[in-house]
Amino acid sequence: MKKSIAAVIGLSAVLCLVIFSVGCVGNADQNGVTAGDETVISQYIADYIPQVETVQLATSSASGVPNVATMSTIMTDGNRIIIGNGYMDKTLKNLQENPRAAVLVQNTDEGFSLQFKGTTEIKTDTEEHILMKELVEEKFGDSEFLKNVVVITVTEVYNSMLGENAGQRIAWPHSSFFRIIIRLAVCIADSGQNPGL
Repeated sequence: MKKSIAAVIGLSAVLCLVIFSVGCVGNADQNGVTAGDETVISQYIADYIPQVETVQLATSSASGVPNVATMSTIMTDGNRIIIGNGYMDKTLKNLQENPRAAVLVQNTDEGFSLQFKGTTEIKTDTEEHILMKELVEEKFGDSEFLKNVVVITVTEVYNSMLGENAGQRIAWPHSSFFRIIIRLAVCIADSGQNPGL
């Protein structure tokens, strides 16, 4: 009897968490895709950023003064977007004051416009900086102007296309706590169904 009750409680918990998860993810984006972890964020980055020549990097000072600038030296690495800094002025000052940033990736001919939000680090003489120098050298024939790189760890992806889903958050990582709760619920359900446990 106790095992049956445990099974019911476990299954109910799983169902509630699934409903909660669906509610958090919301509606699908313009491509019918929903998301919920770093792997999916990485997939968005890998699928869309290589299709553009430039991106728009939006930053804000500590006092809230905004700035947006076009960036053309771009690399990706999993859930990170790496941007080369050759001539950043207000952008760099803003990032030193406030590490939060947003990147707009848009190709209207291909029918997509996405906004990537995350936190940044400014890196010099690191592996990312060296790889960016090689990319810039290949692209422009000179990399001496490249001072460092801005590494953006993406935490959220938004749909920026016109339409009813404009502004819809379509990808973000669930917290570790959320994942632990799901695993515990599944374990409880399994233990109730298996007499040997």
